[in-house]
Amino acid sequence: TREGLSVKTKVMLYLEGSKLGMSKIKALIERRIKWIDNSVHFIWEGISLKKVFKRFNIKTVKDESELKKFLSHKNLLYFWNNCQ
Repeated sequence: TREGLSVKTKVMLYLEGSKLGMSKIKALIERRIKWIDNSVHFIWEGISLKKVFKRFNIKTVKDESELKKFLSHKNLLYFWNNCQ
């Protein structure tokens, strides 16, 4: 909150990698990133049969409809729906 302005930000991380790489990034997320509300929730962890992204990617969207369109294109919308 700054001068009476309240902004809520939601962050969804979709990570792909090897078992070792994923354990390291999970440790980073849990221990080293300072979350604003001091909490992080893992919705799903598991093995995917194929990669969704070919390379590292950061996507910033202006609103939820743009996010849903992007996730639908990648067949990942169900992850966002589970975040709600």
